Amino acid sequence: MITNKAVENTSREISMNQSNNITNSIDGLLSSLPILRPFVMFSRTQISATQFTGSFLGAGLHEKISKWKRPFNQMPTDEVRELLAEKGMVMEDLPDPEAVYNHWYHIYRGRKAMGAALLVGGLSLAMNGRIRGHGHIDPKIQRTREGNNWKRNTYLGLDGKWHTFENMGQVTDIMSFVATLWDNADNLTETTIENALARVMYSIGGSIQAGGFNEGLAPLFDIMEQRGGALQRWGAQFSNSLAPMSGERNQMAKLFHEEMREVNEDLFSFMFNRNPVLRDQLPVRYSYVTGRPVGAQSDPWARFVNAMTPWKQHSPLTPEEQYLVDIEWDGRPTLQTDGRGQKLSEEEQSELSKLIGQGNIFPAKIREMMKKYPADKFRRGYFNFQREATNPVAVSDYKTVHSQLDSALSDAMDYAIDKSDFRVGIRLKQKVNNMSDDAVKRGDIKQQQQAEELLRLANQNDY
Repeated sequence: MITNKAVENTSREISMNQSNNITNSIDGLLSSLPILRPFVMFSRTQISATQFTGSFLGAGLHEKISKWKRPFNQMPTDEVRELLAEKGMVMEDLPDPEAVYNHWYHIYRGRKAMGAALLVGGLSLAMNGRIRGHGHIDPKIQRTREGNNWKRNTYLGLDGKWHTFENMGQVTDIMSFVATLWDNADNLTETTIENALARVMYSIGGSIQAGGFNEGLAPLFDIMEQRGGALQRWGAQFSNSLAPMSGERNQMAKLFHEEMREVNEDLFSFMFNRNPVLRDQLPVRYSYVTGRPVGAQSDPWARFVNAMTPWKQHSPLTPEEQYLVDIEWDGRPTLQTDGRGQKLSEEEQSELSKLIGQGNIFPAKIREMMKKYPADKFRRGYFNFQREATNPVAVSDYKTVHSQLDSALSDAMDYAIDKSDFRVGIRLKQKVNNMSDDAVKRGDIKQQQQAEELLRLANQNDY
C-alpha cells in the first residue's frame, strides 16, 4: 500500500487512474443508475487518458498547462504551494521546492511543445492528403467510403500503402482530430455557423472515440435514437464479451475471414460476424466499383499482421474509388434496394455488388466523369458556385455528376439482376410490389392484401 501522497499521485497519473470531479460525478451517477454500467466501462481510466491527451494541446486548453504557466521565480508563493499540494506535496517539507516545481513546469511545457509539433505535422499531412481521421460527418457518405476500402486513422506510407496510427495514445487522438477537422472543414456542404460548429464537435468527439469514454456511450445514444440495428449490435457485442476470449475470437475471425461481410441487422448476424467459422457463413461484401472483396488482403503475411498486431496496413484506393470519395457521392441507399424500393437480402446485395463491379456500365461511367469533371476542378467549381449563389446548393445537383452516377448505377443494377442467380425472386418481388401499388391507387384493398401475402411468401422462399 502506497502511503506517500506524492508517490501515489504520480502512480495514479501513470496508470491513468486519477480521481477528479468528473470521475467522482460519473461514479455517483452509476451508483444511482446501475443500468448504465454496461455502457460506461472503466470510466476513470478512459477519462484520465483523455485528460492526459488534453495536456498536450497548448496553453489555455488544459487546466494544468494554464496553472503551471511560469517558472518558479515568476510565480506567487501561494500559487506554488497550491500546485504542489495538488501533487500530494507540502511545500515546507520539500528540501528544494524550486527544483520540484520546475520539474513539473518543464514536463507540461514539453507536452505543450510535443502537442504543437503533432498539430503542425498532422496539418501538413492532412493538407497533402496523406492522413485520414475519423471520417465524414455525414454517416451515409462515410459508409460509402468504407464500402470502397477507405480506412479510418491511417497515414500514407512511402510504400504507397495506408498504415494505421491507432493505439498510440495522445498521438492518435491529436492526429485524428487534425485529420478529421481538415477532412470536414472543406466538405461539399453549405457552410453555416450551425454545421461549422457541428464539424468541429464531430472532429473532437471522433478523435477520442476509439477506446475512449464516449465509445461506450455511443451505442446507448444509437439505441435511444432508434437507429437500425443499434440494439442488436450492442446486444451481440455485450453477449459475446460474456463468453471467454471474446477479443481473441474476434481477432481470429478477422485473421481467417478479413473481408467485410454483409450483415443483417439482427442479433445472430452480428454475433456471427465476431466469431471465426461462423463469420464465414455471412456473405462477403464486394466493391461495386472493382468487384473485389472489401477489406481483403491477398498477402497472407499482411493478413496476419493486420489481425494479430497493432501495425495494420491497407492497400490504396483505386482511382475510381478515390474519385467517389473526393466528390462525396453516396450510393449505398441505392444498393440496399433493387432501384424500385424493394429491399434486397444480404446475399442478393453481395452478388449484385460483385456483378456491378465486374461489369462495365458503372465503372465506365465513373471514368467518364473523371475525364469530364476531374475531382479537384469539380470541388473548386462547386465552392465558387456556392459562394456566389443566393441560396444553398446541394452538391448532388451541381453539374448533375451525382445524378448521372445514380442513373448509371441503376442501369448497372438492372444488368446485374438479369445476370444474377437471384433474378427470378427479385423480378417476382418487383412484380408483386407493382401489383400492390396499383391496388392502392385504385383503392382495391382485397388485391392489395393478396399482393402483400404473395410478397411475404416470396420473401420466405429462395429462388
